[in-house]
Amino acid sequence: MKKRKQRPKKRTVKPDAIMNPPSNIHQVEYQEYQRYQKNLLALKKYYPELANLVEQTPLNQQYELIYTAQIPNLRHKPSNALYYSPPDLFRDAADQLNSLKLKNTRLALFLGFGLGYQLIYYMQHVAAQQNTNFILVLEKDPEVFKLAMQAVDLVPIIEHPGVKLLIGLAAEVLYPQMRQYLAEDSKYVLLKGIKPVYHLSSLRIDKDYYLNALRAFKDSATHQILNFGNDPHDSLIGVENMLDNLEEIIFNPGINLLFNKFTGKPGIVVSTGPSLNKNKHLLKGLEDKAVIVAADASLKILLEMGVKPHLVVALERTLGILKLLNGIKTEDVQDVYFAACPVINPKVYEAFSAPRLIVFRNFDHFKWLGVDRGILDIKLSAGNMAFKVLEALGCNPIILIGRI
Repeated sequence: MKKRKQRPKKRTVKPDAIMNPPSNIHQVEYQEYQRYQKNLLALKKYYPELANLVEQTPLNQQYELIYTAQIPNLRHKPSNALYYSPPDLFRDAADQLNSLKLKNTRLALFLGFGLGYQLIYYMQHVAAQQNTNFILVLEKDPEVFKLAMQAVDLVPIIEHPGVKLLIGLAAEVLYPQMRQYLAEDSKYVLLKGIKPVYHLSSLRIDKDYYLNALRAFKDSATHQILNFGNDPHDSLIGVENMLDNLEEIIFNPGINLLFNKFTGKPGIVVSTGPSLNKNKHLLKGLEDKAVIVAADASLKILLEMGVKPHLVVALERTLGILKLLNGIKTEDVQDVYFAACPVINPKVYEAFSAPRLIVFRNFDHFKWLGVDRGILDIKLSAGNMAFKVLEALGCNPIILIGRI
């Protein structure tokens, strides 16, 4: 796998070095503690939000570590199912992986983590053969990952610039998280080289979650291609949408009317990510104390808990955004401004009955119009757009909940 220079040098992980705990149970517990602390230190550096989630996750709820021939194994307590078949657990993990018959896996989507044995084997023995550039790891239950941190040295995985960990995400945030991931480094161009890597035990225990995750990933990859374009026709989608949205642009106010109108007032960006579930309860009662701007993917989550943001932002050009906004009642958003960039599909405006606020992104075609609505230097994500809106309003400080 290709690596960027600014990240630490990859360490080789040897199976024998990982899985050789002492036979004395007290020594085993101490060694588990040492591994966990070492992994946690790396996690705090590279995934601080995930580190907080792991620290708050209780153990021995659904899973537990057991030892088979002195090698850590994982047991799902409700079903009494083992993740790996004895006696050779590492070989069982390798056999499960090899049975998938992967070919040209430029981006590997790991559905389930277990104790990480498959991923370790893949990185050591398979990635180079498959010309793999990126690995995305999805694990539903943070308890599984916390136990893996006790059982295995995961530092080489955590530090590796080609590996991305998405742990403990609710089903409703999978799509926007994957959209953001694919937008980074233009990974969406690898669409034909994206392959799922099933962890069979994870699939047996949480089949619906991982199949839905796979569908969300495929949808996000397809929509990302359509959004950014891989031919001249696709590159014109934003311009076409802008022209179709001329009435919205002409008859609605722009963000420029609010420039620096909230100078010195706190602003809160509400985006998706592990810290949203952790901190969303803190938003209750802050509507009169701060300007709250939500990314489109987080709006339903806020409304369900009785919190109304002041603005919700959107900038995607395809109809995938309808999944995030459909089904929201008019009365729920009558006081929430839809601060969209008018490159969105006109059907999104039609489907979302909220007062409008026009926000131009720094594209030349908005300058062609000769209609001033305020141009912001917005990057690829709705979370970044929310931040730029608050910045334009003059808010200070700007507090981030979720991930931009």
